[in-house]
Amino acid sequence: MPFSDELYDMQIETDSGNVTISDGEQEKMDHDLNTLRKLIANFPSPQLKLEISNQTPSILRVGACLRLAGRTLFTAGEANTLHAAWDWAVRRLIDKVVAYKEKLGRVPERQKEAEGTLHEIVPSMPPDAAAIERAVRQPDYGAFRAAMNVYEDPLEKRVGRWIERYPDIAARIGDSLLISEIAEEVFLNAFDQYERRPESLRLGQWLENLIDPSIQTLIRDEGTETDNLSFIQSANEAGA
Repeated sequence: MPFSDELYDMQIETDSGNVTISDGEQEKMDHDLNTLRKLIANFPSPQLKLEISNQTPSILRVGACLRLAGRTLFTAGEANTLHAAWDWAVRRLIDKVVAYKEKLGRVPERQKEAEGTLHEIVPSMPPDAAAIERAVRQPDYGAFRAAMNVYEDPLEKRVGRWIERYPDIAARIGDSLLISEIAEEVFLNAFDQYERRPESLRLGQWLENLIDPSIQTLIRDEGTETDNLSFIQSANEAGA
C-alpha cells in the first residue's frame, strides 16, 4: 500500500502479505514512525519500504529498507507479536539513521573508510564505564555511542581486516558499503546485548566477537530486502 507522507515528504510502501493488521495496530505503527520522520525531514525525497511476513506460524518478521541521499539502510526485526517485531525494526532503523547523520556531520573520507590493517581493539583512551552502563539502562543509544567512541577507530581497522574473509563484501567497500557501516552494526549489537556480555571478556575482546555476527546480519538483512529496492527503481523510472 504506497502512500506519500506529505508533512515530511516521505514515500512509504508497506507490504503486509497475508498478515492481517487491525486499524488499531496500523495507527500505533504509524505513530511509531514519528521519530524517524523527524530525523529524516531534511533529506530530499526519502523512500521507505516495509515488509511484514510470517517466518513461522508463531514468528513475525518486519523488514525495513530506507533510501536516503547517498545511503540505503536495511534492518529487520523478528518476534512472536507484530508490534514487538515492528518496534525492534523501527528502533534499529532509527539508530542507524542517527549514526549515519553523525557520520555525515564529520564527513569521513572514503579512502580512510576503505583502509584497514590488523589491530587489536584497544580503546584510544580508557572508556567511561559508568557512562556506558547508564546509557544502556536509560536506554539511550546516542549516549552509548558517544561513550563507546574511544573504540571507533580501532574497531573500524579490525573490521577492515576481518572482511577480507568475505571477498564479495570486501569488493564493495568504498562503493555501496562502508567499513563504518559494519562497525556501526557492531555498536548497535553491543548496545542491544550489553547486559548479557560475558564478564570474563574485556570490552574490546567482546566487540571483536561481535564483528562476524554483525557482518552476517548485514548480509542476511540486505539479501532479504534486495527485492524491496524495486519500488525505488520503479519510482525513479516513472519520474524519468
